[in-house]
Amino acid sequence: MDKLDFLREVRPFDKVPPEDLVELLQGLYERRFEPGTLIVRKGDEPEPALILIRWGLVEVFIEKEGREVVLGYRGEGEVLGEETFITRGPYPYSAQAVEETLIYCLPWNGLSRLMDKHPELYQKLSKLMGRRMAHIYEDLPRVLPGEPQVGIADTSLLRHRVGEVLREKQLVLASEGMSVVDAARLMRREGVDSLVVMRAGKPVGIVTDRDMVTRYLAWGCTGAVLGDIMTPNPITVTLNDFAYQALLLMLRHGVRHLLVVDAASKPFAILTQRELLRSKTEDILELTDRAARATSIEELRDTHKQVPLIIEALMADNASVREICEVVTEFNDLVISRVVDISLRELQAQKGPPPVPFCFITFGSGGRREQTLRTDQDNGLVFVAGEKGEGADGYFQALAEKVVFALDACGFPLCPGKMMATNPLWRRSMVSWREVLEEWFLHPTREVMLRCSMFFDLRGIYGDKGLVSRLWEMIFRYVKTYPGFVARMGKSSAEIKPPIGLFGRFIVEKSGEHKNAIDIKLRGCLPIVEGVRSLALVEGIRETNTFDRIEALAQVGTFTRDQADELIYTYQFLLTLRIRNHIQLLEKGKKLHNHVDPSRLTKRERQILKDSFASIYRLQQLVVARTEAMFLPN
Repeated sequence: MDKLDFLREVRPFDKVPPEDLVELLQGLYERRFEPGTLIVRKGDEPEPALILIRWGLVEVFIEKEGREVVLGYRGEGEVLGEETFITRGPYPYSAQAVEETLIYCLPWNGLSRLMDKHPELYQKLSKLMGRRMAHIYEDLPRVLPGEPQVGIADTSLLRHRVGEVLREKQLVLASEGMSVVDAARLMRREGVDSLVVMRAGKPVGIVTDRDMVTRYLAWGCTGAVLGDIMTPNPITVTLNDFAYQALLLMLRHGVRHLLVVDAASKPFAILTQRELLRSKTEDILELTDRAARATSIEELRDTHKQVPLIIEALMADNASVREICEVVTEFNDLVISRVVDISLRELQAQKGPPPVPFCFITFGSGGRREQTLRTDQDNGLVFVAGEKGEGADGYFQALAEKVVFALDACGFPLCPGKMMATNPLWRRSMVSWREVLEEWFLHPTREVMLRCSMFFDLRGIYGDKGLVSRLWEMIFRYVKTYPGFVARMGKSSAEIKPPIGLFGRFIVEKSGEHKNAIDIKLRGCLPIVEGVRSLALVEGIRETNTFDRIEALAQVGTFTRDQADELIYTYQFLLTLRIRNHIQLLEKGKKLHNHVDPSRLTKRERQILKDSFASIYRLQQLVVARTEAMFLPN
């Protein structure tokens, strides 16, 4: 096989016309390596060429504390040095020949000329780099045993497994019928701060030293057994789960202890807050604990001010944008829940308990679990109708006013469009929501489309979340009944065109405060969010997170795997630009905005941004075709 035929079988060059590959091959040169010979060394300045393995086997590794840690192997048809071509930085790993190896070196200048003709190659190579580095991060915890110092200020929190975070196997079992007094003696004797409560050989709860004090006293210190004071249905993780996943569980459920189970789902250990995050500075769980114990809006306000520090720490920790958004949203959910709870307690002292079940709901980025810095309020309320519900709106209006203005005091700005529970449009009984939804589906005006673009990300925050499930059932029922609405929504989602001109130039603001910049949120993130949402409605997908919707759409066949990967990469890249821009503005003490000047990006980032807008264009074409097809008769 000659060099051209070989290159035509190697991704990402397999889609390039042969005549363009011939030009690339003119600068190609070969190198041969004997077994054990170093090909590249971590930290060295790169040779300005992409390395393509013609034949042989190459070991990729790093050195950690004097030990060689193998990250993987690459063979015929695989590349080395793709990271340096994108970043122009030093090699992030070392590589040596395991057996006799022949490599082709493709000079950067030839690659750049080829990619000027075929811009999609930038994105393919960037995606390859992203996947490779993700795999490296996932593998590191398995090959670096020991006692890692993990915390908000460390760089390993999101890449370590639970099994590596555990400092010691702290596990003491006790029956649910054991008296609290005997249990306290057992904990003191074993030197632990928690017990796993068992029933018929299965874990049914956890009791901590804090439970011993607070809940035992509530029983009057007489006759209480562990079954009376335990936290039932313990939250579990496995040894192979990421520490990041354990962190989210603690945030979501407001607990400090998780039960670690083995492969047979049997109790193995207790993972504590202290083990998960060890830092000399205030960490995420400490902030969460402060928010959970807050008894005033002032305390919550002071706690919520720390969100920028959380984001900065997670970015320094090499967390993905998806991980950052999930952690921040969980924290914000807790703060909002505490605000509702405190406000409800104040109202109950004046007007008594709520007359009917209700749920405080969130829309927009909060509903999608994609919050970052200082997101406006987008919230509402649903309550049960019926005999008691007829006059309930007055009660919930008072509650909404307390909650919305308290959230504003905590750092959640009021929505300029008044999409808040204080507005009767977004505070309704279940019957009223059904009526207005049908009205929206029957008459999809532009204003209705704007409302639905936010509402169709709804998620319950506080109260009876079963009411939110009923709202989603209504939405999907109307989607099937009124397919013309979905076609209109799909067309509406494609109205914001990617800011790329005929000759591949960025279309930027021509004047004003943001001259020469692009609104990354409006022109990049929003078209993806709206297009993916429209497709999710067509397929009856209940997920609200954009990444989760993309994955679900791939599972049902709406997207191919490559299309899904491309969209996920594109959305992550755009969100990263947005968050990075916000952090830089905060550091300069400037007002936050979403405008990014392409000229301030690196050459590679500009090319990836162009590729991202091309991906958005393809998505919009697919959305319009798919939603219109739903409207057409079979």
